[in-house]
Amino acid sequence: MRVSVIGCGHLGIPHAAAMAEIGHEVIGVDLDQAKIDRLNTGECPIYEDGLPELLSTHTATGRLRFTTSLAEAAEFADIHFLAVGTPIDADGRSYDTGQVFGAARALAPHLTRPTVIVGKSTVTVGTSRDLGALLARLSEPTHAIACASRFIEETWFIAAIRKGFAALGEG
Repeated sequence: MRVSVIGCGHLGIPHAAAMAEIGHEVIGVDLDQAKIDRLNTGECPIYEDGLPELLSTHTATGRLRFTTSLAEAAEFADIHFLAVGTPIDADGRSYDTGQVFGAARALAPHLTRPTVIVGKSTVTVGTSRDLGALLARLSEPTHAIACASRFIEETWFIAAIRKGFAALGEG
């Protein structure tokens, strides 16, 4: 499967590397060109046990690459994972989903065929419904929307995958 991971931080980088490890072709997207350049050389800008090896292995084979272009990701991928930041909102009880909706708004004009869009970021109930409504307004094709967020402590994603924790797209 051809996969994009939008947001290359503590959630997106390990997710992209894990998807490449289980056999998918993956393109990671981030706004930070310097980070993209480092990632494309296999350099790991965050700490996660086992991640540097996965990055260097899969960027070297071409199974994993990184870009700043959402148009390139939309053309490439059949499924898009939104792995952007969702900090705790000011009320302390919910998540600020502004980056999730911002990523969807930025991706929508580039979608030219039906795709699956999966929210990996931790979000509040109703986010999938709201993302679906937003994408229906902003793009012509129909898209399947899902949220598959599950809290995994930073630096433990690769270990969780290796222990059998299922990443959407596995198998």
